[in-house]
Amino acid sequence: MHPLLTILYYRLLGAKIGANVSIDSKARLGEYDLLTIHDGCRIDRSHIRPFCVEREGFFRLQSITLGRCVVINTYTSIAPGACIPDSTVYGPHASSHDQSISKSYAAYNRGLCPKPHWLLQLFLGGPIVILVLGISCKFKTLLQADLSLTILQIYPGSSVSGL
Repeated sequence: MHPLLTILYYRLLGAKIGANVSIDSKARLGEYDLLTIHDGCRIDRSHIRPFCVEREGFFRLQSITLGRCVVINTYTSIAPGACIPDSTVYGPHASSHDQSISKSYAAYNRGLCPKPHWLLQLFLGGPIVILVLGISCKFKTLLQADLSLTILQIYPGSSVSGL
């Protein structure tokens, strides 16, 4: 889907989303009617859900508010009840319980980086991905064969057909 259609979809589900907001397609949002995202926010692949289960088994359902120009980087979790102030930056693998980091880390948000030209992706990135997948499959086959020989040496007469 187009990013504008994704934001429209979230708005139709009840989220309050401001202008010029960028949400990665792999960001995990939930309970949309409890989300308020102000203007200029950048949300990378992260986890923003106003619902959780506490250690004692209690459910917690509270709204989440992201202020203006907030940057949420990759694999960051925002807890229920969080109210993130304006221009806050959370680094990769962080939580809303952590301290915010320097604004220079906003440059690591993938939503702000331009994507390479599609020809570069096709003729350079594609062959590299195919090569890596081919090598990893070959090593997997060799590893399985080596493991099965090791098992047969340790336990003669055993069957390793399941490997």
